[in-house]
Amino acid sequence: MRVMGIDPGSNCTGCGVIEEINNELKVIYWGSIKSKARQSFPQRLKFIYDELVAIIQNFNPDEVAVEDMFFATNVKSALKLGQTRGIAILSAVNEGKP
Repeated sequence: MRVMGIDPGSNCTGCGVIEEINNELKVIYWGSIKSKARQSFPQRLKFIYDELVAIIQNFNPDEVAVEDMFFATNVKSALKLGQTRGIAILSAVNEGKP
């Protein structure tokens, strides 16, 4: 089984892919998606979405897990993180990944 994990962030979204091979977990891929601060927020979301879709298509995970929000220091940050998390979920769903 191959699983992709996503840690959403509007400035930097982390992701990784692991696979179980012979009862051992192997790291297949890890990296980050860094959006450009000078871009508008909608453009940054599109960039993150496009990059996540490319990674999903390249590594074809069986499942995708997206980190849940557990705290927020301010309302604006929480809203942006929620939107970025939504983009991560959408990228997985649009590629047919649970």
